Order: sequence, then structure tokens, then C-alpha cells
Amino acid sequence: MATESTVENDLKRANFRLCRLCTWPNYTGLGFNLENTVPPPHVIRTVESNSPAAAGGLKILDLVLAVNNEDVTDADYKTVTQAIKNARDNGNQIELLVIEKRVYQELKNRGISFDRKYARIMQTPASMPADYVDFPKYIPRTCEIRLGRNDSSFGFEVVNGFRDIGAFIQEVLPSSPASQTALRKSDRILEIDDKFVDNDPSKTILDKLFKAKKKRAVKLYVVDTNTYKHFQENKIPLPSKDFRRSKYAKQTPPISTYINVEDSKTIQTTLTVYFYSSKSFLQLIMLKIHHRFPSYIKTIFVYARLLVLVPLIPMELN
Repeated sequence: MATESTVENDLKRANFRLCRLCTWPNYTGLGFNLENTVPPPHVIRTVESNSPAAAGGLKILDLVLAVNNEDVTDADYKTVTQAIKNARDNGNQIELLVIEKRVYQELKNRGISFDRKYARIMQTPASMPADYVDFPKYIPRTCEIRLGRNDSSFGFEVVNGFRDIGAFIQEVLPSSPASQTALRKSDRILEIDDKFVDNDPSKTILDKLFKAKKKRAVKLYVVDTNTYKHFQENKIPLPSKDFRRSKYAKQTPPISTYINVEDSKTIQTTLTVYFYSSKSFLQLIMLKIHHRFPSYIKTIFVYARLLVLVPLIPMELN
């Protein structure tokens, strides 16, 4: 029989969490979808970008074991969804006890008890974080990630898309090469090294990322979940080349931004996006400054150049 310390360590490695979620006045719902799973427990199918669920630590393919301290491991789908809906509609905090699907059955077969006292507590902030509020809408991002001399991974986790087609960014690890780019949790991967992969099997995408790791560099073209839906609903092309030729992209020219950080150790990040207003440009710059870089940075120089007849413009932000 497993000792208490062994159980605790096993559940920690399995990312066993108690996610305390709350709604925001400026966001509709909680930002996740529950899939009817037979047999239960039921699985989190999607976690929307910039949502209470994302901020509260919920992940795609989490299994829901309890709702507000009520065991739902064997509950039917209607019971679970109704419990979540009742708590949400009453304005109460919603507690979801979850574990990653990939390890649940193994731990259950070993007789591990999923006691909430071992769960890592995750909390949605009372109000929407500033980087969520300022996040530019409907803008694809190109994130170029390179491994440094001492880096062993890009620093992001990937999870399969629906029916194992496509892939999402599950998590961006702090202080990693990926965290120095505009890559974000719940992003949909559209291209890897300029090759469109959105319709590829998830395993193929993982293989491509593994090969890119050997080369110590990867270029990802991504969108948040809201942009992905918007493009599909409005028949806006997802491949970057088709998008650049579309009327939607041609409303304004593309901009390349280079953010250089001057400190004892220089970090350089290249980000290519498509902006539809100067406001979106400033919002994205502030997002990068406040969300990605530490507070001890002395000076940040941002260089922006329109790819038409506009000269290089330096701006100093203190």
C-alpha cells in the first residue's frame, strides 16, 4: 500500500489541482467546455484564451473529479453541468477538483485516493488581469523561439485538439525561451516553420516539434481561441500566406516589432503580427512589457517599422 508521502508526490506529478473559478463582469461565462465522457469522469474539452478558466489553472483534457466538494467521478453529464451552472448563476465561487486525463487511470488502478488535501490550489483573480483586458483582438502572431546554450526545452506544453486533430498550447512555462515571445496558453498552432498544420493529426504536430527541438529553433504561427473562431465564422483564411493576401489583412500593412532589453544579459525577441489600428500596436507592446519581462529592466527600446514607405521609429519607454 502506498504511503501518504508517496501518494502526495504521485498526485503532485499528476498535476492534481483544485481550481477555484469565479466570473468577471466583463466576460461571459467561465471559458471552458465540458465533454460528455462515457464512462465518467467527464473531461474539459476546451479552455478559452484570456478566460476565468485559463486564469484559474484549468487545462484542456483535465478530468473533473469534484464540483464544490461534491464527488462527481461517477456522475452523469447532466448532473455535473447542472452543478456548475447553479454555482455560476448564484454568483458563487466554483471549485473544480481536476487531474490530467493521461495519468488518471494509472493512479486509480494503483488505488491512489484523490484526496483534495493533496491538490494544488489555483485561483481565478477577482477581476480580469490587465494583460487579458489589453490583449489585441483577431491578430495572428508569429513566435520565433530559439534555445539558448543552457536551455533543454522550448518551455511550452502542447495538447491534442478535438479528435486528435490539430494542437493547442497547454501552458507556457515561466522563465523559458517561449515565455520571452508572445506565445500564450490556449493558443491554436496553425503553422510550424511556415508549414500549415492545423488539419494535421496531433501526433504529426508533436513529431514536428520534436524535430524542431533537435534543431534548437522553431517558428510558430498561432492564434488565440477567439481569433480562431472569428476567422472560421467569417471565412478568413487561416494559412499565413493566404491571410496576407486576403482583404482582411490588407486593411492596414503588417508591422514587425523588435523588442530589445538592455541589461546585464540582453534578450532579443522578434514578433510579427498584423495590426488593424495604432491602438492595437500600443496594446501589444504594453502586453509584452508588463507580462513577459521582469520589473528590474532599466530601459526598453521598441523599434517599429511599417513595411511600406515609413522609416524606422525608435521609442524609449521607461
